[in-house]
Amino acid sequence: MNTAIFFANAKNSMLKRAFPGDRRASAGRTAVIAVSAMAAGLALGPSTAPAAADPLHAMTIDATALSTNAINIVGVTTAPLSTTSVITINLPEGVTTLNAGGAAFYCQPSVTATGTWSLPASCAGAASGAGTSTLGLTGLPITLDTSHLSTGVDPLLYGNFVVDAASTQTFTWMPQPPVEMVVGSGLPSRCAFGLAANGNATRYHCGPSATVSGPTVTFVGFPFSFDARPLSTNDYVIDALSLESDLTSSTTVHNYQLMAANGYTMQIAAGIVATFHWGIGSTGLVTYSAADGTFVSGQGTTTMVVNGLPARVNATGLGAGTFTLGPDIFGPSFSQTAIQYLRLVPSTYEFESAELAPPEYFAWELHNNGTAGFVTSHPHPCAHVGGPALIVDCTAPTFTAVSGTPNPVDAEGTFLVTGQECDRVADVHATGTMTFTDVSTGVVLGTVALVPSSTYANCGKATVVDGEHLPPGTYRVKALYTPSGALPVPASAPATYRQRVVPT
Repeated sequence: MNTAIFFANAKNSMLKRAFPGDRRASAGRTAVIAVSAMAAGLALGPSTAPAAADPLHAMTIDATALSTNAINIVGVTTAPLSTTSVITINLPEGVTTLNAGGAAFYCQPSVTATGTWSLPASCAGAASGAGTSTLGLTGLPITLDTSHLSTGVDPLLYGNFVVDAASTQTFTWMPQPPVEMVVGSGLPSRCAFGLAANGNATRYHCGPSATVSGPTVTFVGFPFSFDARPLSTNDYVIDALSLESDLTSSTTVHNYQLMAANGYTMQIAAGIVATFHWGIGSTGLVTYSAADGTFVSGQGTTTMVVNGLPARVNATGLGAGTFTLGPDIFGPSFSQTAIQYLRLVPSTYEFESAELAPPEYFAWELHNNGTAGFVTSHPHPCAHVGGPALIVDCTAPTFTAVSGTPNPVDAEGTFLVTGQECDRVADVHATGTMTFTDVSTGVVLGTVALVPSSTYANCGKATVVDGEHLPPGTYRVKALYTPSGALPVPASAPATYRQRVVPT
């Protein structure tokens, strides 16, 4: 039986790979596949003897001069090898393909039959050790210049290569094809860059956002303006390298230089990220989901305006005092003595007030469709939502109102009694019946079905004529709501009013 061993290199994806002690976790790059094949002519004769295995040679690789802290030997290692010390490893004769978490190095040395290294021309200046058993990977310099950029950049190779905004750093890399980079956590840029065998920097998909000159890559980015002035919150943070620690005022328009990337986000509180993102396209223009066009604008331009969605917070039922949208929200305190009409981005907020019955806070959400909701089913007995409104009121969510006209009325005259059942939370025309009673005389004036109010969007109404023809005096008239029909609301306490009857 003949056994063939094939070493398969997993496809390079230019993503950062894991290394013990490295700050990112990822699977390794290589796979070893063993394939056995039964000889087709077993019946024709005895099997042949197995082929002798290729001899292995004790080889040394010294990559301590590199800025990368690990390398892979494709088809040999299943985990990255640390380059903080000299590597000793048994290798077969033939080409040795190396990488540092990206594509294969241009320099691909070979192990000879005598156990020495043979270096091709592509290794010139970046490696040494031809004719010996020790390969020195000395690399070449590459300089990353972000002096024009508002964010940092982070090439996806083994090690820490973060270059903060407005700075310049030089590293020692092996020449290799373009390496992908990120400009924030989970924020890959379209622009990739590498180092040619001759020591010159290269770029890929960068357009005018980056330039190269010799071994230097200069990141310029694209101009981008961010306008959050319509929001009711005071400040924001853009989630990107070097910007994630900058608390920025919403009261003015701010200008940035950003790399093309899709996935920029904003924090509206410490650790709370708004539920939308935007991108900078390959030509430097703003992109975002069409669904987000209800609260942002600027698609296809260099300026994005965050208009927010209208939200209404009614905490007047708590009386005097103030409330906030949470202790970590970048926003002011709001007065409870008036309904607050706010502009907010979709996200999770809190409501916190010292006047609120314990617990003194709860979480709520403003959804992308402009409706308010709760993170949990019903976080507080005094909290209610309806459309874009959050109502915080420890009184009943509905109420009954009653009045008469004319008031006063002449003796022996008639008057119209109007009762309304209103919802504090939702704009709904309550259905059901209203029973009217003259409490002073004990006369039931009638039970009438509610119809939609033409005056209030959140009330149903019913009317009845009091035909008792009362003598002069003051009478108390009561309205009692009974839920029924298509849109019943929770029953509330009956309401009364005083009707005056005066002498003619």
